[in-house]
Amino acid sequence: MSEHDLQTPAEGADRRPCPYCGEAIRAEAIKCRHCGERLEGGKRPRGQASQQIEQAATLSLVFGLISLLVCQCLAPLAIIKGNEAARLAAASREPTPGTATAGKVLGWISLAIVGLSVLVYGGVIAFALVAGTAGGGPGGAGS
Repeated sequence: MSEHDLQTPAEGADRRPCPYCGEAIRAEAIKCRHCGERLEGGKRPRGQASQQIEQAATLSLVFGLISLLVCQCLAPLAIIKGNEAARLAAASREPTPGTATAGKVLGWISLAIVGLSVLVYGGVIAFALVAGTAGGGPGGAGS
């Protein structure tokens, strides 16, 4: 009896997607008949791609939190790492981790805060310059 004999569908057998290629296989299969990958005890294996996805997602969240609370210059890194995690997850047919999405959202919020701050401070400086030259200042029309 070969490994392929263990994979032939039986009548009424429960099926699940292969964690590597996504094709339907028997729930108790030890090797995918479509892509040939060995399955670890019927569980989804934790491969290098999954580890890369989790690492990028975690970094995205950490950068997002730091950028929101301490240093807004890390906001672009949060967005980049979140996009990297989403891209890796899509390539390996895995769902995008919530930590990647949270990191991207925090990164965008930090960038929005920086943008609004620049607009507000720019407006205050422009107002001060206009008010200072319009009168009332030393050498102005009000002297």
